[in-house]
Amino acid sequence: MSVPIVTGCDHHLFRDRLHQRSSHHPHIFFEAIAYTVALRLSLQNFRRDTIKPTQRSSIVVAGVVGALIGAKVLVMLQHIDLWWQQRGLF
Repeated sequence: MSVPIVTGCDHHLFRDRLHQRSSHHPHIFFEAIAYTVALRLSLQNFRRDTIKPTQRSSIVVAGVVGALIGAKVLVMLQHIDLWWQQRGLF
């Protein structure tokens, strides 16, 4: 998948050369930043945490289950037309 680079210049050669240099999808970059920031914040706030260690595992499991359900709902909403066509199969 390629992402077009938008510049203020309409010169095609300049735009194509910029596009060729960008071979990585920006999602990977922003996801890595998000994980790094989340890890840093969680380590920074670990000492001030009010959650007991015995409760932590249930909170983590609830977060994972919520993320899985949310991801499935999001995919279903993004492809509502396909779901509507196949509604008799469920």
